[in-house]
Amino acid sequence: WDLFSFRFVKPRQYIGLQAPTTECRTIEQALKAMGIEEKMIPTWIPDGYEVEDTEIDYGEDMWYVSLRQTFAKKGEPVQIEYSCFAIENNQGAVHPKDVGEPESYFAGGVQHFTMQENRHWTGVWEQGGFECSIHGYQTREELLRAIDSIYE
Repeated sequence: WDLFSFRFVKPRQYIGLQAPTTECRTIEQALKAMGIEEKMIPTWIPDGYEVEDTEIDYGEDMWYVSLRQTFAKKGEPVQIEYSCFAIENNQGAVHPKDVGEPESYFAGGVQHFTMQENRHWTGVWEQGGFECSIHGYQTREELLRAIDSIYE
């Protein structure tokens, strides 16, 4: 990371994902269709938020997968994004952050990095070959509750 952003930078390996054979409308359906069994989806979203948009995209031969779901309430979105970078030596997504060090948080045996950017909290981690992130929480406590819910 640097002063204003965070990203994972290390070689990534092809993880042998299966292309979905049916249309998937949710992130959960897409992960299941690709043979992903690791827990990666928060089961807790703050009260009053509803699904606003779901995007499921993958490249030819499954070398790239991007799964994104946006929840919204009164113009304050909580964006949940899961990406798989299956090209060797690829750098992960850039996550803007305020000045300061990301805070480390362990849940489910996985290291998560939490950081704040413009009054909203973000969590970033790697799981099952995916770089995962969740954005938009009002407090770090809400973010940690969402992270904990992945592994419950």
